[in-house]
Amino acid sequence: KPLGAASFNFNHRKRAWNLFGDYAFAYTGMLQYFDIYRNIQKGGDAIETDINSDRNAARITHNGRLGVDYELSSKTTIGILLSAFSNLYKMDAFNQSHIIINQQLDTAVHINNAEDHPIYNYSANINLYHLFKGDKKLSLNLDYVYYWDANFTDYHNQYYKGNGAFLLNTITRSSKETPIRFWVGSADYTTKLGKRTDLEMGVKSTYSTFINDVWFEEQLQNNWVRDEALTSSYHLKENINAAYATASIELDKKTTAKLGLRFEHPLSNLGSA
Repeated sequence: KPLGAASFNFNHRKRAWNLFGDYAFAYTGMLQYFDIYRNIQKGGDAIETDINSDRNAARITHNGRLGVDYELSSKTTIGILLSAFSNLYKMDAFNQSHIIINQQLDTAVHINNAEDHPIYNYSANINLYHLFKGDKKLSLNLDYVYYWDANFTDYHNQYYKGNGAFLLNTITRSSKETPIRFWVGSADYTTKLGKRTDLEMGVKSTYSTFINDVWFEEQLQNNWVRDEALTSSYHLKENINAAYATASIELDKKTTAKLGLRFEHPLSNLGSA
């Protein structure tokens, strides 16, 4: 199976502007074969299970960033950074399962299934950095992150008796979708309290939402019928506010002591539908 990868990056600075970015691509083809054999004794019967799976798979990834910084002054810089990531796993498989009882083939199952497993991630950051007199520093950041994970799988199942006679045919499919969103704001300030003492303090607030939708359907008379026992949806909202302060004290040339304090207040709300 083919393998391939490519990437590039750039950085351009002109006066107060700095533009930068990078991009990477990768393709990985995979041929996979699995064989699982089990032999158990149950009620005087020897039951053997032989399962094999022949898979044709591929993984395709894209990863890129684009950012710009602008110096408002010699002490103040503002910047914007955009990032995107994509990871797609695709697979087609032919699976066979044979159940053998007392060395006689009892049942055979043939399954054709196709799977798509995409993952996407997008993020944006706005930041401000300012340097005050006396080496005092202020850093402000605002971030937004969107993450989406899904899995879609189709199954075409055929059942046969041990003598090869056809029993039944079923067509099913399953789906899982999980979008996650984050909003994060933070402020960090660093100053000196003396020649040997540095103080760093800051605040941070995070708000996130999470959804996990899972369902399973079977095709009956050309209609898709959802199995409610295998279907669920969960929702989570969470807000975390935090503040911290850290003092670093140089006791002598070989010894440094650090004292820190952190406060955090989380609020979470989890529900299902």
